[in-house]
Amino acid sequence: MKAEKEVIARINIIYHLWKKINQYLLARRNVPIVSYAGRELEEMLVSWIFELKKSKAIANNVFAFRTANYPFKGKSGVRHKIDVVIYVVGRPALCFLVECKNFDIYNFRENVKKGKVPWVRENVIYSMLMRAYDLCPKLFFEKEFRINIERSYCMLMTTRPLTSTAILTALSYGICVIQPEIYSYKILLSEEVSEREKDTLKKFPLFIPPEALYCELLNIQKSKHPISKINLKILYDFCRENINKDLENLLFKENICHKTYWQDLIKNKEFLKKLKYLSYYYYSMEGKFL
Repeated sequence: MKAEKEVIARINIIYHLWKKINQYLLARRNVPIVSYAGRELEEMLVSWIFELKKSKAIANNVFAFRTANYPFKGKSGVRHKIDVVIYVVGRPALCFLVECKNFDIYNFRENVKKGKVPWVRENVIYSMLMRAYDLCPKLFFEKEFRINIERSYCMLMTTRPLTSTAILTALSYGICVIQPEIYSYKILLSEEVSEREKDTLKKFPLFIPPEALYCELLNIQKSKHPISKINLKILYDFCRENINKDLENLLFKENICHKTYWQDLIKNKEFLKKLKYLSYYYYSMEGKFL
């Protein structure tokens, strides 16, 4: 039962943040870029977590701290910057080490016309993991926050789209990726899209976090629309499996280059295909056409 509560809490947090990042992307499309765009997203993330806390959408108490201005010393002696820390109270207690990536949303269309997309590549994923490994989350939380945690995860909150390889790498290492859906990027380009813009948009991976997709399909089912129970089970099982991909398991109990990574990579390639199908399934149910 405790494990199921963990899964539900994690699903609700990710779903809430996914909805917010989509709203944020569309709200910023007519606002010129500011010099502190990265900090703005970090501050918004903290406010979104406190909205979730006030709404009591999850049974657990949840907190967020912006720590970007205070680099922390790792085991190597090198100082690392963490943008935001999310802490979920419970037994076991969960935490997320969050990195935020923002970009010039206002000039998105102009850049796409030129074929320029601010991709997040797999090197960002590896960099996050190395920082987490050096900080040792369990000791980090005990030292900096006087908090005992049992499970910790990396989270990437980004308005910049990830490449397919970056998404696959993140899934294999249990990193939670929260980025806007492809439909939101399409809205940014407005209804009249040139052939070049269409070609660029095709390069965007069709990716919705499985936790968010599970909640969206569940909402459709609650609206008296029939949804395949098998599809819901596939998504929920993957969400439950992700609970065990915490940093302690991935980085400390096993070598980061362990052969299980390659097994997960192959497994996640298959899951990405299923996720793509389920995303199309969701869009068809919602009447959204890509």
